[in-house]
Amino acid sequence: MLPVSDRSQYRIHKLSVISARNNMRAMMQGDMAFFYHSNCKKPGIVGTMEVVQEHSVDETAFDPEHPYYDEKSIREKPKWFVVHVEFRHKFPALVSLKELQKFAKPGGVLENM
Repeated sequence: MLPVSDRSQYRIHKLSVISARNNMRAMMQGDMAFFYHSNCKKPGIVGTMEVVQEHSVDETAFDPEHPYYDEKSIREKPKWFVVHVEFRHKFPALVSLKELQKFAKPGGVLENM
């Protein structure tokens, strides 16, 4: 879980799904985003964050000693990027994927997303 300090900065690292990576590249400074916990027993949205710096090359992809090293990524045509975000708001309760999908149905607040 993110610390409550609104001055904390994080980097969103490697996304292995190409469409997710492309969405991350499209994030602009000032954009707001949900903070979604996905690698846990109960995935869901736990808060909001703001993009404070647009995507940049993920330097860890070039470091053979780093867990995110990718031998196929080259500096001339990098595959991986990071986005810098800051915590903005913690939700009082997790919004589960099942709940989120209800909001995306016709007439729901997320219908066109």
